[in-house]
Amino acid sequence: MINCPQCNTENPTRTNFCMHCGFAISESTEGIIQEHPIEKRTKRVRELEEKNKSLKRKNTKILEQNNEINNSIVHTKKENESLKKQLNEVIKQLDTKNSLLETRKENISVVVTIFLIFLIAIFVIKYFHV
Repeated sequence: MINCPQCNTENPTRTNFCMHCGFAISESTEGIIQEHPIEKRTKRVRELEEKNKSLKRKNTKILEQNNEINNSIVHTKKENESLKKQLNEVIKQLDTKNSLLETRKENISVVVTIFLIFLIAIFVIKYFHV
């Protein structure tokens, strides 16, 4: 048996191409000393452990960024609630002022009406001597 130099798959000795990856296996590879399967596995385990460490570091960074974003969202929600309360207070004040203006407008209408009635009464008294 001969291992493929590309993917380390075991292939029959007289094979020209790897049965797994298709890599061209020449006769010169026959002279290469093949690694022991346990050494291959140990090497692969180390590679996977390194990759796992790297992925854990990346995952930690992503979690930290996610926490920052979540904190920002919570802060923004609190700010929005505060602004909403302030806006509601302004609306209440405007409603109160609007109500006062309506009352004043009604009072002015009553005063103008009374004044007109008074003028008409003076005109009638003056010109018709009632």
